[in-house]
Amino acid sequence: MALTVKESAKALQDKLMKMEETGPTALGPAVATSIGLAAEQGAVGSQVVICTDGLANIGVGAFDEAKTE
Repeated sequence: MALTVKESAKALQDKLMKMEETGPTALGPAVATSIGLAAEQGAVGSQVVICTDGLANIGVGAFDEAKTE
């Protein structure tokens, strides 16, 4: 039986807080893969939640250089 996000919130938060950044962020490919998996294996109404440590800096959608003005 699958749990809802509300039912699994504490376990999700614990896992999220244990994550560490270890390399580049390929956000575009990750989103495309996640959506594909949700469409194939998820139930109707499945959602993709994106958690990132920063800027997409490799792969499709990568920013060459962040500019702040």
